[in-house]
Amino acid sequence: MIRYALICEKGHDFESWFQDSAAYDQQAKRKLIGCPVCGSSKVDKAIMAPRLSSSAKKREAPAEAAVFRAQAIADWERILLARARELARCFHCGRCTECDNCYIYCPDVAIAKHDRGFAIDLRYCKGCGVCPAECPRAAMEMVEEPTEF
Repeated sequence: MIRYALICEKGHDFESWFQDSAAYDQQAKRKLIGCPVCGSSKVDKAIMAPRLSSSAKKREAPAEAAVFRAQAIADWERILLARARELARCFHCGRCTECDNCYIYCPDVAIAKHDRGFAIDLRYCKGCGVCPAECPRAAMEMVEEPTEF
């Protein structure tokens, strides 16, 4: 799996995961990659820096983790709003056409293929959001699980 920083023709920055660079090239050529903000299919790779990990990396403070979580939820709400706009315009949107993108791109191998579609095994799903991001029909969505205390 590889994550690319992407930018649309209107300057919106976003990220997406791909199985490999060839998968990105194939999807970009077929204009299957769209900006989650404006829906533009004119998308290019943005300049990226390599991720370096350090064994002495400090853990996030709880307050920083809460801010990160709130930002992630806000980002998903923005993406879902863009998808809702597309859903109102597209005949197949919201209906699974069994393209297998969720099955292929799930990094946790949490999606199983059945005769009548797909099923998500929540024991393996880490909630990374790759499957709904790769779904060209917006047939999947991220739903926050209720927290139990």
